[in-house]
Amino acid sequence: MDKFVESSGIIKDNCSPNQVMAYFDGNTVTAFWNYAQHFAMSDNFYSTIIGPSLPGHQDTSTLYLVSQTHGVTSENIGEASNGTLIGDLDSLFDDCSNKIKIIMEGKNMGDLLNENEIAWGWFSGGFKPSIRTEKGESVCGSAHAKIAGNNIIDYVVHHEPFQHYNSTANAHHLPPTSIKMIDKTDQASHQYTYLISGMQ
Repeated sequence: MDKFVESSGIIKDNCSPNQVMAYFDGNTVTAFWNYAQHFAMSDNFYSTIIGPSLPGHQDTSTLYLVSQTHGVTSENIGEASNGTLIGDLDSLFDDCSNKIKIIMEGKNMGDLLNENEIAWGWFSGGFKPSIRTEKGESVCGSAHAKIAGNNIIDYVVHHEPFQHYNSTANAHHLPPTSIKMIDKTDQASHQYTYLISGMQ
């Protein structure tokens, strides 16, 4: 584990090794800081595999967090091996997908929570579409400058695991029908943007 964090995946993203181990407080990540005062935020999270974000990197927005990586249908044999996902691919069930698209089969944690009538929700930055096409499809393009100064897109399809399952996807990024419906089953399918006050 010698200098593991510093040397894991930083070259391709042009990240500074110092940033990987940086300290961020309420002045730099206010929303997460406030959430962490009331909710568990993946403390002591250990990765299942060392690889891209979707199959199970140290990023907590992964398929392994909600299900498993086996059961993939992919158009690209190089990103799946014997039905197991090994790459970062977008979902067939998401308007904002722009890469090779996959379908995950089987049940995920959201399906089990729904079956047992347990309230839940998945919140993704940038999930609210920037615009909608005349057909009602979502276009996700909001971006911001991160601390390192690079401009990045807020919503990344393969960081939203529930979108890869037809049973829990919200393909058109529809908002909940009302604030009271957050964490309940409606058109949002339990998938939300961070900024609920900005609902469409």
